[in-house]
Amino acid sequence: MAQCQKDTPSHGTILITESDNYIEFHGVRTLVGKVLTAQLFMEILCLQVKDYSGNNHRVLLTPGSLSAQDWSRLCRVCFAHHTRELKS
Repeated sequence: MAQCQKDTPSHGTILITESDNYIEFHGVRTLVGKVLTAQLFMEILCLQVKDYSGNNHRVLLTPGSLSAQDWSRLCRVCFAHHTRELKS
């Protein structure tokens, strides 16, 4: 449980671009990098993010943490980019 709490931001701002899956988290911790994988477990979005130092980080988000529109866009962008990479 402690690991999940560590990986789940309590508040902050998320910036993401659709073209290259660039993502930034600003809040309790700052993380800038690229989304490597996105998985949805029940209602938890699990993102594996690689920062520009080469370190991998896991970020867990729930639908209640964002507006419905932002949640939908975040999922759409992360999964669309991952799907395009699989087809290549």
